[in-house]
Amino acid sequence: MLGLRPAHSGDDTASILQQVNAGGIKPLRQLRRDLPRDLETVIAKAMSAHRDQRYDSASDFADDLRRVLANEPTVARPPTLIDHIVRHAAKHRTAVITTLLVGSLVLAGLAIGTTMLAAEKQVSDTLLIQAQHDRAITREAVDRLGMQISELLADIPAANSVRQRLLSETLDYYKQIAAAEVIDDRDSQQRIDLAVAYGKIGIFQSELGQSADATASLRESERLYGVLAQDSPDDADVHLQWSISQNNLAERLAQVGDLQSAAEWFAKAIATQKRLGNNVELAKTLNNLGGMLSDAGNVSESQQAYERALALIDGGGRGNESVPDAGTRDLVHYEERTLQSTIRSNLAGLLAKHDPHQAATLARQSLQYQLELLAKDPGKPKLATQVMLTLNTLADTQTQIGNHASSVESLRQAVEIGRQLHTRWPDQPSYRRDLAISLNHLGLSLSALGELNQAQSVLQQAAEQGRALLEVYGDSAEVQNMLGGILNNLAFLAGRIGDRHTASLLYEDAIVHQQIAIDLAPKILKYQSSLKTQQTNLKQLRGES
Repeated sequence: MLGLRPAHSGDDTASILQQVNAGGIKPLRQLRRDLPRDLETVIAKAMSAHRDQRYDSASDFADDLRRVLANEPTVARPPTLIDHIVRHAAKHRTAVITTLLVGSLVLAGLAIGTTMLAAEKQVSDTLLIQAQHDRAITREAVDRLGMQISELLADIPAANSVRQRLLSETLDYYKQIAAAEVIDDRDSQQRIDLAVAYGKIGIFQSELGQSADATASLRESERLYGVLAQDSPDDADVHLQWSISQNNLAERLAQVGDLQSAAEWFAKAIATQKRLGNNVELAKTLNNLGGMLSDAGNVSESQQAYERALALIDGGGRGNESVPDAGTRDLVHYEERTLQSTIRSNLAGLLAKHDPHQAATLARQSLQYQLELLAKDPGKPKLATQVMLTLNTLADTQTQIGNHASSVESLRQAVEIGRQLHTRWPDQPSYRRDLAISLNHLGLSLSALGELNQAQSVLQQAAEQGRALLEVYGDSAEVQNMLGGILNNLAFLAGRIGDRHTASLLYEDAIVHQQIAIDLAPKILKYQSSLKTQQTNLKQLRGES
């Protein structure tokens, strides 16, 4: 109303949502020079694209508007230079991030150069302290670029290629830091910095698909923290970070199929976190352990891990830690509720076949919270993805109960979300994968209802999405396994319809992809189990014993 025009214009919902998702509105005083600058600032805060930058309540918004009328200072402040950089990072992704990358590399070069010169020339203590201070500032800047802006770009699917480049450049920086570091065994902060550096190297390598290198880096980070913990037996923070490094290493080992080693590292992390009384980190580790046990087919122990994790969060979260201030407390509450929702969804997926009624209750609880978040921030694709995956879990429980009609309805909602995400961001592979999974489940539910032609059409769409994904991720064991499963389901349906020739070809194709998955990840037992199922189905089709 103040600008005498809509804040976002467009001919359809999609184009308007795209503008909203990009963030930012045209400043009011560019439209109306007669408006007070404070009013412009207040409106801009109220309409921020990010929830945590808006007013906490309508009352706070009203109070600031009253201050404008009374010509008093407002809570809202004009955006800082950093605010402008973040907004431009979302709006002009490639140009701005490339500039930031160049800046980070210049800073990195200066920091490493300064440190090495300080060591080589043995400058005075004053200059050495200054060099260390400069290095700390540089690392903080690169951390913001590599981690925080990377997380920002993770919510902007179109910026995926830029994010990959940013991760790669940040990884190179940390490698240089680790290589150039001259460690004084008496300087605990230097040793902590090196442990942190290797931990971040491992995380970046994992994000970039460098599996073996990631495992080696995470092992080195854990080793360095272990030495620090031995030297500082009473330093709770060092011991907590040590346990987190053990959890990270365990997750990586589980991903590559080394479940025995992963279980050992999870156990070490859990023991330390229990001793420290940090319930949130302990719940995270137990959730990760539950996922590994679920993948290994150990339902009973997986359920115990998930239920222990939920009990820790339900019981008050942070255990023996000090009480945070109000702002931190809100953030902690959000993180704990989000973790609680994730654990419930994981437990629901585990129990779908064994206790579908309890699983359905858990899935609905998780879905309710996710929908609340999505209603507050409808332009966030990550939240939409979480809703989509929980709908799949809910549908699985409905299928197990025998309510196939409800399952079909849940899955159609999931597929619709998946199609919207994939249509808006066709180059984001995770959206194609999630859509393929939802289509596969929908095909199975339609088949259970006797809608065989519809089921066949939907499964064919799932297979198309899976094959398209292989063009980019042909060396991904999980993608090969996913396509093998879809083709097996499509073959079984073709056999039901009576097309035995097509069914035979599809089973053969499924077996090829499943064998590739096993070759890529020979330690993951579920891949071998799926192969045996497909081979048995083909033999039965051919009438072989």
